[in-house]
Amino acid sequence: MKDFRNKNVYIVGGSSGIGLAAARLLFELGADITIFSRDEQKLARSAKAISAQCTSTGQTVAWMQLDVADRSAVERVLDTSVLRHGVPDILINCAGRAYPHYLKISVSINLTKPCISTFMECGTRQKKWYRC
Repeated sequence: MKDFRNKNVYIVGGSSGIGLAAARLLFELGADITIFSRDEQKLARSAKAISAQCTSTGQTVAWMQLDVADRSAVERVLDTSVLRHGVPDILINCAGRAYPHYLKISVSINLTKPCISTFMECGTRQKKWYRC
């Protein structure tokens, strides 16, 4: 496993899910972690849980509230974080949303709508409708 000691890691969406798992792993490997998320209470709990896995003296875990849907907030918060914690060596973006059943619905729509395929038949290009 790569050595992450003294690496500065920013994780957007780091208070839960994959972002939190990445933060815990990288902290265990010696990185300094700053997590960002919308929910301040979740951030505080997650930072406390991450810091319990400290592997070396001087290692830090910080958190900052951030809503990535607000561009001006993103610029302001990241500028502040760089001033406080330094430029990140690694930036991980795990902020996002899942929409239950979205894949199922989109696959269903794409499998039932007519599609056009262009192919060669007898040396001429012909269009043929088929269900994809």
